[in-house]
Amino acid sequence: MTVFLFRAQSHDDPDEYQLALTQQGYDVRFIPVLEFAHESIAHLADLMSKAPQHSSLLITSQRAVESLAAAKRQAATTIHPQWHDLNLYIVGSKTAQQLSDLSFFSRQPVVASRATELAPLILADRPESLLFLAGDKRRDVLPDTMAEANIPVLEIQAYKTCMHPQLEERLNALTYTKDDWFVLFSPSGVDYIQQLGKHPMLSSCKLAAIGPTTSDHLQQMGLTVHAVAEKPRASYIADAITAHDQQQS
Repeated sequence: MTVFLFRAQSHDDPDEYQLALTQQGYDVRFIPVLEFAHESIAHLADLMSKAPQHSSLLITSQRAVESLAAAKRQAATTIHPQWHDLNLYIVGSKTAQQLSDLSFFSRQPVVASRATELAPLILADRPESLLFLAGDKRRDVLPDTMAEANIPVLEIQAYKTCMHPQLEERLNALTYTKDDWFVLFSPSGVDYIQQLGKHPMLSSCKLAAIGPTTSDHLQQMGLTVHAVAEKPRASYIADAITAHDQQQS
């Protein structure tokens, strides 16, 4: 039985999803769906060379951390020292770890697994203002919540999401059976499959989603989702898939 992961394989050896699923006896194949392009690097580097105008930094994805790292390299020795002391609000433990790996900020971040969970934590702190490094497909939860609380937010689009150039070719070459699994990792990934007219194939296999947002998006398309990870981690998606198959056997 094969699990098709609609994501790029990580540079880790082995990839954590591959490891978790092969330990459960599944074959694993990767189908990269998304590609990311950094944006506003020069603008962000220019901001970093001056005293920050915002008391806190809001980051909701690893891609935004990558853009921040690129701006940090570009700004180099011109970075204003007050940037090291910003308060940090982060969505996702992996995003927080990647930010920590920069060895740049002095404060411990406030971290939550989802934007809806982070919002009340930010409101409890009542920061003076936020600099939000966002992607082009960011959700409205955090900006809208901050606006309702009259907390100023400066939003910079730090990256954009694109369709992987080989996605259509790989989908056309895909062979699978009804017993195999398709695992989707984001609404935008689902949308790109739909744009290519390939979404009917998603009803030909068992479907799994990395979390409730992606699951809801699939269900809104009329698709049945057979497994949803309790948390967006490899072990949880492997457990959800295994639990479903064991129930059906």
